[in-house]
Amino acid sequence: DATNGYVLTSDASGLGTWQAASGGGDGGWIDDGSVVRLETSSDSVGIGTTSPQANLDVNGDINADSVYKIKGAPVLSVLGTDNTLVGVSAGESDTGSYGTFVGYEAGRVNEANYNTFLGCRAGYTNNTGYGNTFLGRRAGYSNTSGYYNTFVGMMAGKSNNIGRSNTFVGRYAGQLNGSGAWNTFLGEGAGNSNTSGGENTYIGTEAGYSNTTGWGNVFIGYNAGHDEPGSNKLYVANGSSTSDVLVYGDFSTTKVGIGTTTPQGALDVNSTTGGFIVPRMTTTERDALTAVNGMIIYNSTTNQFNFYENGSWVAKQNL
Repeated sequence: DATNGYVLTSDASGLGTWQAASGGGDGGWIDDGSVVRLETSSDSVGIGTTSPQANLDVNGDINADSVYKIKGAPVLSVLGTDNTLVGVSAGESDTGSYGTFVGYEAGRVNEANYNTFLGCRAGYTNNTGYGNTFLGRRAGYSNTSGYYNTFVGMMAGKSNNIGRSNTFVGRYAGQLNGSGAWNTFLGEGAGNSNTSGGENTYIGTEAGYSNTTGWGNVFIGYNAGHDEPGSNKLYVANGSSTSDVLVYGDFSTTKVGIGTTTPQGALDVNSTTGGFIVPRMTTTERDALTAVNGMIIYNSTTNQFNFYENGSWVAKQNL
């Protein structure tokens, strides 16, 4: 029988015996019939050890059928099929399979399969969305049915609801996206205001920050296309001002501007500090080209401009 001042221990074969607890004390086991408990907070139990270092000290494996709790809140669970749920209320109502949810209330109401949510409330409202990866505090927080999304960073894709196949990397990247699809936003605040636009690629801090519904844009650089509201635009820039734009293009008109955001032709080069230089090569190198009418080169052998006209090369000396 249990005796005050003793702890229940077991040997390698699992045989339990009562041993005097180190340090003694006035506590001990109380048997209420259906409940056996320790009397005081200083009491300890050792399993596989005669010198427990905590209230419960286990030298060996612990097996639980479903959920491990702290203060009544689930913190570790493998409920369902091949799920790993770590954190208070992580996957609390989960009915999906093959999921990994780590963090406070991550994937709390998930019902879908193949999701990975890491971070406080990451994928919090995800319901039927599947194949998602959300990493960061509240990343993909509002997602319900969007699928095949990858959101990495605090609040990345926070408002995404039904949008699919998006990749947002960076704090606040794609934060307001709701139904937009097939977007790639890389950088802090990249595509922050996008709500329903799709097929956009924004690379750089706050690239495409203010664009809400545009499609088919490519913005590269810090603040590139920051205030551009349209679609099918190209920006290579290092700031939000028009003077910061190195290359501008419009995919719908196939016009490209270098040093200008209002190109007047297929290629419009604007500069007051440098000239336009055509390719320079020798006569031998020129003759190795697969020439087409309208081609221009500068011949470094003869120091002349050469034009390919009507099927042959022509030298122009006096332009």
